[in-house]
Amino acid sequence: ELRCREEELKRAALEQKSHEEFLRQREQQLAQWEQDVFERELSLLILHLNQNQKPNVKKRKGTFKKHKLKVKNGEKISMPQ
Repeated sequence: ELRCREEELKRAALEQKSHEEFLRQREQQLAQWEQDVFERELSLLILHLNQNQKPNVKKRKGTFKKHKLKVKNGEKISMPQ
């Protein structure tokens, strides 16, 4: 009778250890899953923010005078020295 009780206790301890190991692995899986979901949500949020923002281009103010572009007296521009 005593041996039977010892065997039951050993079996229960072994079962408890295996259950603890299973729970530990499950906890790691859930932590990894949470991190993956967080990364996906963060990337979607960044993508959404980038799509809403358009670049602001500053327009040129004032007039641009074409006569300043023309070469004076029909001469060519000299080469740099």
